[in-house]
Amino acid sequence: MLRTRFLTAVFLVLVLIGVVMISYEAPVLFFLVGGLIVVLGMREFLRMSDGIRGVGIIGGILVFAAAFVAAVGARPGALIPRFAFPIDPEWMNAALFLAVLLVFVFQITRKDGTAALSRISTTVAGIVYVAWLFSFLVRINYYRFDRFPDYDGRFYLFFLFLVVKVNDSAAYLVGSRYGAHKLLPRISPKKTVEGAVAGIGRTTLIMVRSTGFLNGWASSQALMRSASSCP
Repeated sequence: MLRTRFLTAVFLVLVLIGVVMISYEAPVLFFLVGGLIVVLGMREFLRMSDGIRGVGIIGGILVFAAAFVAAVGARPGALIPRFAFPIDPEWMNAALFLAVLLVFVFQITRKDGTAALSRISTTVAGIVYVAWLFSFLVRINYYRFDRFPDYDGRFYLFFLFLVVKVNDSAAYLVGSRYGAHKLLPRISPKKTVEGAVAGIGRTTLIMVRSTGFLNGWASSQALMRSASSCP
């Protein structure tokens, strides 16, 4: 079990690292991989919650696509040669509104109104929880394209991946060995309070210790770019 979990994690990490590393040169690949993750996440969420699958997935992709185009498309030639999309980064929220509206319109036009409120609520929750929150990874990765040309968002995305894996690994190792109190048995029977505390504690420690390094790295990047721009 542990070996399979480790090999799967290594494979996924390598794929993510490769996609993120070339995300500035191949933004479409980043979009395709991210879109696939959104589709799979929405499908799983709506399967567990009995939401409206088709409309929910379409709404999730709409939100993710809006975030991607807003972050990348504003740079001339990033997606289409010599063309910049006239779009604001905050339009991701407008896409979220349209996705929610789509869910309501779909449910209203159905003849069967059984559990309508429950289906609408769970579908909207899935769009927000999976697609809308995941779309912030796009904004982090493409900070350089968006509002902060002196920063390389890929580094901060890598740091986020590291923090998540540290939390997951610490929670699993401590929870599987010392876990005695179930956290949320109805949702995840194997999660324990001890594992959750260990994951949060280890993640907090990593973040605190890395603050100085992150600030120093960002400053050095800004200085290097300033120096390279000088005649």
